[in-house]
Amino acid sequence: MAYKKWLPGETLEAADVQEYCMDQAVMIFASAAARDTALMGKLQDGMVAYIGDGRVTIYNGSSWVDWL
Repeated sequence: MAYKKWLPGETLEAADVQEYCMDQAVMIFASAAARDTALMGKLQDGMVAYIGDGRVTIYNGSSWVDWL
């Protein structure tokens, strides 16, 4: 996935919001169980999730792993 920088006054299209904003966000969940339920069937390599206990997890294509 590419990176995009918008110029002042440039139109933000719906497809840009999905590809550049939503797909590249750190998602926040109260627990790992809540994360797993919300993302069931939607997992993609590189997803990042913050868990309410202070952990940051990254999906590596087969499982969630703690970052650092």
